[in-house]
Amino acid sequence: MILEIARITLKPGRDEEFLKLAADQGRTIFEEAGGCAGMQLRKSVESADQYIMLVRWRTLDDHLVRFRASEGLRRWRELTADLYAAPVRIENFTPAFDGFGVEL
Repeated sequence: MILEIARITLKPGRDEEFLKLAADQGRTIFEEAGGCAGMQLRKSVESADQYIMLVRWRTLDDHLVRFRASEGLRRWRELTADLYAAPVRIENFTPAFDGFGVEL
């Protein structure tokens, strides 16, 4: 399983619009993406305009090949591009150590 972590910085005052888009349309885009096993947004406690989006993919190709070439990603970018203060930074991770108490 692959965990994508997208670090998102929004323009000031765009939080509400971003969260509404994520709930109304983003969730469906990711639910319909082949190989996507789940997604979640988390908001920074320290910085009001900072979010991370966690997306679980079955394989790296599901993310980097299938999703990146999909209509769903094109729609997501079209919906959210104007809300970002900086380019979204994306990294993919695999498990390195099974600790405890953190469910992703």
